[in-house]
Amino acid sequence: MGKENLFFRWIELLQFESSQSGGFTKERQASILVKARVMFEEQGIELDDFLGGAEGSQALPGLR
Repeated sequence: MGKENLFFRWIELLQFESSQSGGFTKERQASILVKARVMFEEQGIELDDFLGGAEGSQALPGLR
């Protein structure tokens, strides 16, 4: 896809939010999903389509 920077930003976002005190709450998971959708859409990629190539977002608990 040629969007390596987007992938790494997404991973950094996941790592940051999941390492915050209080744990990886449902609220944080929902927040990440919103932020990720915006990041991906800015690059012309539909997040659900991207996750669909990796067994869908159902494979990622809390990100649906």
